[in-house]
Amino acid sequence: MESFASTGIADTTMDRIAEQAGIARATLFKHFPNKNTIVTTIVELMDADLLQEIEKYAASERSVIKRITGFFAENGGHLQSREGVLKPIVAILEQGWNELPGEERMLRLHLAFTSLAAGPEQRKDAETLGEILLGTYLVIIHKWRINKDYPIAIQLASAANLICTGLSIEA
Repeated sequence: MESFASTGIADTTMDRIAEQAGIARATLFKHFPNKNTIVTTIVELMDADLLQEIEKYAASERSVIKRITGFFAENGGHLQSREGVLKPIVAILEQGWNELPGEERMLRLHLAFTSLAAGPEQRKDAETLGEILLGTYLVIIHKWRINKDYPIAIQLASAANLICTGLSIEA
């Protein structure tokens, strides 16, 4: 991923990826026949990590406020700490890559954010709250991707607090 961050995906060669990974070019091609396969794998792994992180909070016994604010704060810190590496990949996630179906991805994210909102107590408004959380999350991620020095951790934490306060969610 560091290669993609420093030179961009289009300008990153398989030779450079192999060199940075410290493996032979033939070994790289044995596992990844082309750059599209590498990018697709990275995108799928990032999505899986995000969904797992959301599920960790959704399954907790914490209040809905603590689940939402905890996830948004932790995720914002993670994104901010790896900004240089993650922004190019986030751009791919926004645009789709190698025919990854955007509709299926949005459905998975919607279900995850709905699960975060519902939690063990199965809130009745969880689907609507999940949509609000997902929409807010995606807009903030997009703004972070296109704006230099965007305070992603602060914005995600502030948004979570505002949503929880604005919806009068009891702790």
